[in-house]
Amino acid sequence: MATTVSKSIGCDFIRQEMGGKFTLLGVYPNNSVLVTDPDLPVLLSFYIEILSDENRTVPIELQIRNQFNVVLNKSSLNLTLSSNFTAPLTWGPLTIKSQLPGYINCGFWMDGLWIHAMTINIQVKK
Repeated sequence: MATTVSKSIGCDFIRQEMGGKFTLLGVYPNNSVLVTDPDLPVLLSFYIEILSDENRTVPIELQIRNQFNVVLNKSSLNLTLSSNFTAPLTWGPLTIKSQLPGYINCGFWMDGLWIHAMTINIQVKK
């Protein structure tokens, strides 16, 4: 097994509790965001669990891309991988100017490979 995404959830906000638990607020069912005003940006946070058969710390670059593969936001960090546990990764909240209707992809570059975490569909309420 290489490094893979085992779980990914899009939501409004993520809070980490003192005991290490995560509270996810405003979880988007089916990873779909319903926007009522296309001129307003979308506030998104991402919870991603990563499985690996390696024990190491590796630099990664998180990216949000729109449906035209344009990078809307990016962030670099060091991710600690463990063969015994999933590595939880949280990112956000980010303010994304959507291109409606459409979708955005969240993923990261690691060791020169793109690892896709999730796709968020953005729909306009009429």
